[in-house]
Amino acid sequence: MLPWLIVARALVHNGCTTRVESFALGKPATTYRVSINEYFDDAFHRLPNLFSHGCFDFEQVQQTLTSIFKGNLGTANSDKRNAIMKHHLAALDGPLACERMVDIFEEMTDDLMKRPAPPLQQKLKSWMRATRRRVLKRYRTVISLMSPISERNYCDITIQASHWGRCVLGSRDSRRCLVKVRH
Repeated sequence: MLPWLIVARALVHNGCTTRVESFALGKPATTYRVSINEYFDDAFHRLPNLFSHGCFDFEQVQQTLTSIFKGNLGTANSDKRNAIMKHHLAALDGPLACERMVDIFEEMTDDLMKRPAPPLQQKLKSWMRATRRRVLKRYRTVISLMSPISERNYCDITIQASHWGRCVLGSRDSRRCLVKVRH
């Protein structure tokens, strides 16, 4: 959506959060509200509608867009609207969101490094549990591969090629199984 907003001269919406992004980019917008529902317009869609020129019929939309395209009307800016935007979007000024996240991750890793190492007994218990799981998994794999093919669990699976080029797999058995491919 962002590339479209960058090249757009104006935005027409009705409570769309894309308006918040376009406001941050300094793009003018109009909100087209033929009918008004106080719950949605004043509560749920309050923020996008607040940053737009309100239009309540098609003629108003035409007039507003004409004024925007002629350069007579710009973004619905005011000190109040800018203060509301700064309250809802943290990275309008200062470091970018990715830089803030990196700072938080660095703090988290620094905190982890400052923690004392677990006692040797706890390390051994954890190592034993992990080793036991790994050995059991390998054992089950070897046992299943050593069993005769007739004892393996094969499902009845049909493969249908649709005209869109996708394959549809159907199975009558939802258990875990191996698939035999027949040519």
